[in-house]
Amino acid sequence: MGIFDFLFNRKKENEGAYDKSEQPSNTRIYDNSSEKDSIDQSNNKQDLPSLDNIPENILNEAKGLVRQGAKLVAIKLIRDNTNADLKEAKDFVENIEQTLCD
Repeated sequence: MGIFDFLFNRKKENEGAYDKSEQPSNTRIYDNSSEKDSIDQSNNKQDLPSLDNIPENILNEAKGLVRQGAKLVAIKLIRDNTNADLKEAKDFVENIEQTLCD
């Protein structure tokens, strides 16, 4: 028996191992993980500011992180504290970096 056969048969054995009736009635089963992610993101980001009106303390902290070379941490900070998606936050942090280098 090859590895493929082993894995394929193992998958078939595990199918049905999870009984959806065991799921508590107050939770929703998501068929698509991106659906759950988009719902979670929309629930968490409703009250956050946009990139146009970032609080001064967050902006200063992001500038400090960029000065230290921690661009990824700065991007995460911006994303966590605004409604920005990944690309918007990355562009924003790169603009900070350009401004600091000039």
